[in-house]
Amino acid sequence: MAAFSPRFTILLPTPSPSPSSPLSASATLQQLADWDCGLACVSMVLTALNIPRSSPAELHGICPLQNIWTVDLAYILRRFGVEDFTYYTSYIGVNWQYLSKSFYRDSITEDQSRVHALFAGAADRNVRIVPMILDMNDIRRFLISGKYAVIILVNLSVLNCGTCTKKGYEKISGDDFVGHYILLAGYEPDSDTILYRDPGTNEVLCAVDADDLDVARSSLGTDHDAIVVRVA
Repeated sequence: MAAFSPRFTILLPTPSPSPSSPLSASATLQQLADWDCGLACVSMVLTALNIPRSSPAELHGICPLQNIWTVDLAYILRRFGVEDFTYYTSYIGVNWQYLSKSFYRDSITEDQSRVHALFAGAADRNVRIVPMILDMNDIRRFLISGKYAVIILVNLSVLNCGTCTKKGYEKISGDDFVGHYILLAGYEPDSDTILYRDPGTNEVLCAVDADDLDVARSSLGTDHDAIVVRVA
């Protein structure tokens, strides 16, 4: 499948700080296993939208796969009737550059046909996929509006959460890439800080410098994957 690398800026208005997103008042839902962080993020979005029967455990029943790709998460959102969301990615399909990454090595071959089929059928299923890198300024604008949340794939090995670091959470080390989904929920412009919910911790709300987040979401292995969902 084709790779795309354009970095465009969506011409959104620059809003003034607005009321908090519905996610600000909701609880962080922790993942149930070491592979279902994406399902937990989707569950938090569906909970914010008051969609029933969408707990992490219930999503396990809908998507029992342990090798979950971002396109799987987009399909789950659509299955629950969510319409206002867009999946941005710099690569359509399975990126074979990742075969050298131990994170992908054991599953990428068996996932290829399924993942390619999901991408190929996305338009027919009303799953909106845009082959572009979402600019960080647009992520800031989406979040500061208080109307959007962003499910984003990051390299956990280089994600520097100020909150977790201060509280001494053990950082994952060893492999140079550890894929992990987090849910961006807010933005503080004075400190250029992104607020997010991490299903891998019991922290209520995590925080990361916007530039550090850009590094973590741009690591080889992420395809700059981001799903922007309207929640208000």
